Amino acid sequence: MRIRAGQGGRVLRYTDAIKQISLRSGRLGWGGLEVGMSFHDAELVVRKRLPRLGSAPQDELCGYYALEAEVLGQPLRVEFDTRVGESRLKAIWLPLESPSGDLSTLDIIRVLKQRFPDLRYLPSPHEPDLAESVNQRPLFAVGKNELIFVDSRRGLYFGEICVD
Repeated sequence: MRIRAGQGGRVLRYTDAIKQISLRSGRLGWGGLEVGMSFHDAELVVRKRLPRLGSAPQDELCGYYALEAEVLGQPLRVEFDTRVGESRLKAIWLPLESPSGDLSTLDIIRVLKQRFPDLRYLPSPHEPDLAESVNQRPLFAVGKNELIFVDSRRGLYFGEICVD
């Protein structure tokens, strides 16, 4: 299971991008982006101007404003808390793709647990008895209370996220 990704045509397993998730000072991040950083600081990390937040669509669940970005050749969806003033990065979508088109939730969780040994499964309030091993869209906590949501169709959503 290999895909072409990144600059220079590097070949990576689709789970390799998970290894770039960081947890610094209690904040999750990816490739230098960190939850809580300002819009301006995020532009410095991606080394180019991001689309204006005024044109960004608003997420219905969290109310964040989403933009597409690329860091280290990896596409990301970054979500900010407001369209005006000094907006802060609240969450990051890390899209994952496998050559077969199907993501393995178990593979993703295995790599997450290697990256964050203190990863804790949070059962769904809608299905509290649903075991981690059969949950296709599990939610995890890492560190004090940072959240990582695994979506077997899209990838990982992490930071100050809202999930239903």
